[in-house]
Amino acid sequence: LSAPAFTASSMRAGLGAMTGGRNLLRAFAFPRAVVPLSMALRETLNQIPALVSMAVMLIVLPPHALPRWSWLLVPGVVVLATLFNSGLVLFLARLTSHVPDLSVVIGMITRLLVYGSGVMFSLDRFITHPQWLAVLTLNPVYVILDLARQLLLDGIIPPVHQWALLGVWAVGSLVVGFVYFWAGEEGYGRD
Repeated sequence: LSAPAFTASSMRAGLGAMTGGRNLLRAFAFPRAVVPLSMALRETLNQIPALVSMAVMLIVLPPHALPRWSWLLVPGVVVLATLFNSGLVLFLARLTSHVPDLSVVIGMITRLLVYGSGVMFSLDRFITHPQWLAVLTLNPVYVILDLARQLLLDGIIPPVHQWALLGVWAVGSLVVGFVYFWAGEEGYGRD
């Protein structure tokens, strides 16, 4: 699953969500959350061809990972990842609507999340301290990748606690992002 790219592109979408269409925001009365949420949905839809080509590559390239029943749960991971990303986009849309220069800092945080997710290497290969390893495995991008790897490569159903952890990240991100965004609803497009 291309979780790091998915999360990074959603975060970038959130950065310009409320600054790019100021004329639209001024001209029409509508719930402002529609703008960043539509960007999050667009990024999700943009990932579908990548996900399909990844599935084909898993089947074709050695070592072959033939489709299994566990693959049917991958859309659940995608939905939870989309909810998580939607919360991030809402949060970042408000944060950067008033201070656009924060996008540089957010870009660095995105890189830390991605490279700390074990996308390039196995975390337990380089991290031997159990407490640090436990902290790094709480990274939501790591959880998304780990669930997808277990479903697609190993053909096993991940334990319930991993699904619950991703569910907490997804719902928590969405609730916090929506409440934070909604609190600034009146100020969007007025700068």
